[in-house]
Amino acid sequence: MQPDATAQSTKTVENYNILNPGKEYIWMPVVHYKGSKNFYAEARYNYEDINTASVYGGKSFTGGKKMSFSITPMAGLVFGKYKGVSAGLNSEADYGGLNFSSQLQYTINTKNKMENFFYNWVEISHSFLKKMYAGISLQQTILYKNGVTTAPGILLGFSSGNITVPLYLFNPASKQKSAVLGLIVEWQK
Repeated sequence: MQPDATAQSTKTVENYNILNPGKEYIWMPVVHYKGSKNFYAEARYNYEDINTASVYGGKSFTGGKKMSFSITPMAGLVFGKYKGVSAGLNSEADYGGLNFSSQLQYTINTKNKMENFFYNWVEISHSFLKKMYAGISLQQTILYKNGVTTAPGILLGFSSGNITVPLYLFNPASKQKSAVLGLIVEWQK
């Protein structure tokens, strides 16, 4: 993250491949756009549910010198297999080689309130080499009247120029383990 990012537009394409042993492979693309005045747009597929797309809009607030940060409140529509509306908050902070990021969202199913959910993905990582970072991650889902599902994980990532390749392993010590391999490309203009 760069403190002067408000003067530039940023385009990001994320491609995630989710591998759950004994379950179907999931491809999850995410596209972001942040304009020079911090308008923010995001489109996702297979994120809220399989065969479901979503679009979000919001505004990013950035700042900091020694510690840079970005907070992006947003609202969106979800359509496909799952139909609903959603509110979210993306946040990120960098201090030296330490990074914190979080994606929070509350999604309301317009057909069945039993499928409303709160979701949070948090990660903390540290760059221990110039192009490599590692850390911990946590996914939490709270389904309406169904309790909390928590998936702790570890992450390892590599970056070079505008390309980042993260690898996550969730529930590494359990039978419900899953892996997420990503490819992220970002352009600033």
